[in-house]
Amino acid sequence: MNDVSEPVPFRLETADSTLNGLIDLPTLPGERPAVVVCHGSTVSPDWAFLPYLAVLLAARGFVAIRAGARQPRDLLAVLEALGDTIAPGRVDRSRLGLFGHGEGAGTAILAAARSPWNDRARALVTWASAADTVNDEILAAAATVRAPWLIVHGSEDETVPVEAGRRLAGRAQSTGAELLVVPGASHSFGTRHPFAGPTPQLIQALNATQRWFRAHL
Repeated sequence: MNDVSEPVPFRLETADSTLNGLIDLPTLPGERPAVVVCHGSTVSPDWAFLPYLAVLLAARGFVAIRAGARQPRDLLAVLEALGDTIAPGRVDRSRLGLFGHGEGAGTAILAAARSPWNDRARALVTWASAADTVNDEILAAAATVRAPWLIVHGSEDETVPVEAGRRLAGRAQSTGAELLVVPGASHSFGTRHPFAGPTPQLIQALNATQRWFRAHL
């Protein structure tokens, strides 16, 4: 995975917060499809497998934006800034995807269900969506997501039981929504922080994720 540049930090001022993150750019020139990687509020953009995921996406030709969006409004602000104050001139705004893990997955679902992004987001991938089990707000949002959605969950998730992923899939009404249960995978897909390399479970989730974005963006 050498066809990428070094990550570029960004800082986005909103009405009530300051958002910091990292941009991984492909070496391919011009405007490219983009994926916003939303992680939970308790981890950083460099947590565990997040840099590995971002580099993989950039190597596949995507602009990967790691954003510590704690609320849907933060993630919506990042989406609005893409190609303007975030990665100017590098983002094809007609080809935007969302990725979230854990708490960040819940944020991504809520953002993907809100107007106007319920029509603009072209693809959604969530891993181990958190909110205790799955709360009513996220379940309600799941029923209104329109983007093609891949729901990934580990069969041995010790933080959010796999039944939460099945409940999400049962409520999802998006075109082509799919559930992938990764056998033997924990909440972090067998990895830890500091990252020591990919596990077979992480590789399965990563391969499915990049294929999903390549198919829909």
